[in-house]
Amino acid sequence: MPTLGLSMIVKNAAETLRACLDSVKGIVDEMVIVDTGSTDNSQDIAREYGATVVSIPWENDFAKARNAALALNTTDWVLVLDADEELDRDAKLCLSALLDKSGVGGYAIPIRNYLMSRHGCIGNSRAKLNDGRNEHAKHAPAYSEHHVVRLFRRHAEIFYAGCVHELVTPRISALGLQLLKTDLCIHHFGFMLMGDERFVKKVELYLELVREKVRQEPANPVAWFDLGSHLSTYYHKYEEALRCFDRAIELEPQLKIAWLQKGIAYLRMQRDAEALFALEQAGGDAEQESSAEREHCLGDVLHNLGRLDDASRAYQRCLRLLGDDPVVAGKLGYTEVRLGRSQSGFSRMLNSIAACPRNAELHELLIKAYLAVDLTADAATAAEQLADSIPTPKRFLRAAAIRAHLNASGEAQQLMKRGLDLFPDSQELRNAYNGTAVTSGGSVGVPA
Repeated sequence: MPTLGLSMIVKNAAETLRACLDSVKGIVDEMVIVDTGSTDNSQDIAREYGATVVSIPWENDFAKARNAALALNTTDWVLVLDADEELDRDAKLCLSALLDKSGVGGYAIPIRNYLMSRHGCIGNSRAKLNDGRNEHAKHAPAYSEHHVVRLFRRHAEIFYAGCVHELVTPRISALGLQLLKTDLCIHHFGFMLMGDERFVKKVELYLELVREKVRQEPANPVAWFDLGSHLSTYYHKYEEALRCFDRAIELEPQLKIAWLQKGIAYLRMQRDAEALFALEQAGGDAEQESSAEREHCLGDVLHNLGRLDDASRAYQRCLRLLGDDPVVAGKLGYTEVRLGRSQSGFSRMLNSIAACPRNAELHELLIKAYLAVDLTADAATAAEQLADSIPTPKRFLRAAAIRAHLNASGEAQQLMKRGLDLFPDSQELRNAYNGTAVTSGGSVGVPA
C-alpha cells in the first residue's frame, strides 16, 4: 500500500497545532514540520507526535519554506496542511483508494473556510450553511469552499512555485500526470479570526508578498489576479484592483475569475453598466465555486439597472446553486415585492431575517419594501426594530422620520431620546430632538 506523509510549515501555532496533528494521527506514516521562527512551544508539540522538526529562517517565500519541508518527506504521497486546519474525520475511509490510482499526480481537495457570518463569500465562493461536520467549527454559522491541490505524489519534479499563493499544480501537469477532484475535505478555521490583530497582520503580509510575486513574475496572469483580489477584498482599492484585473485578462483572456472580480469591483463602485459587461464576460462556464457569486452579483446589477425580471431570475439561479442563502433570498424577496408579488416577497424577506437576524442589509431591504407598497406603519415598526437591535444615530433618525410622517410626533421624539441615550455625542440626533422637525420633507426624510 502506498505510504502517506504530512508536510507542514508552522510559526507560533501552539494554539491549534495539537488539533491539526490529532486529525492525521494514525492516518499518515510520517510527519515533517518546518518551523519558520516560532517563539512558543510549537516545536515541542510537534515532537510529541513524533514529527521530524527542522528550523529554517523565514525569507518571505512560502514556496521556499514548503519545498524545504517536501525535501524531508520520504513517503510515496504527501498531504499538506496548515496549523489552523484539520483533515476531515472520514478521510481514512477514502484515502487508500485515492493513493492507489495510477497515472494520478494529485488531488484538488475542498477547503472549508469557516465564517462567523451566515452570509458573504471568500474569494469567489459564497457561504454555505454549516452542517456541523467539524466539532471545532460548530459555532461558525457558515463556510465558504474552494479547491486546492493538497494531496500529491512525492516526486523530485513536483515542488511549489510562488512566494505566496504557492502551487504545485503546474509541476504535476508538466509531468503529464492527472489532476483530479475529490470529496475528501480539509477544515480551515483562519477566517473565524477575521478582524483579529493576527488576521490583520496576515492580510498585510500577504499583500506585501503578492506585490513581490507580481514583480518576480510580471507575465503571470494569476499573480496579477491575486493582487487585484487582495486589493479589492481587504482594502477596497477598486481602481488599482481593476488595473490588476485588466492586466491579468490581457495576459490570459479566458481567465473567467478575473472578469468576475472585475464585475464585482465595478458593482462596488456603482458603475453598473460596466459591471454587467464584465459579469457577462465571466460567463456561465466559470468555476462552479464562482458561479453562485456571479449570479448573485448579476442579480444586484440587473436590479440596480431596473431590470427586475432579469434580476429575479439571476437570484433564483444563485439559490439553485447554493441551496440556501438568506441574503440572496432576501434580495429576491425585495425584487418580488417591487414586481408586485408582495405575498411571496415579504414571506422570503421575513424568513431571511429570521435566519440571519443580525444582518442590517436584510432589515434595510424590508423597510424599503414596506415603503415601496405604502405600508408605512409596517416600515416604521421595522425601522424601529432595526434601530434598537443594531443601533446607529442614522437608524434612530430614520425610524423617527417615518413615525413623524405618520403624524406620531410623540413616538418620534421618544425614538430620538432613545438614540441620544445611546449616542449622546450625535449632533444630528441632538438637533432633531431640540426642535429641528423630523418630517418626511426634512433633512432626514422618509427613505424611498
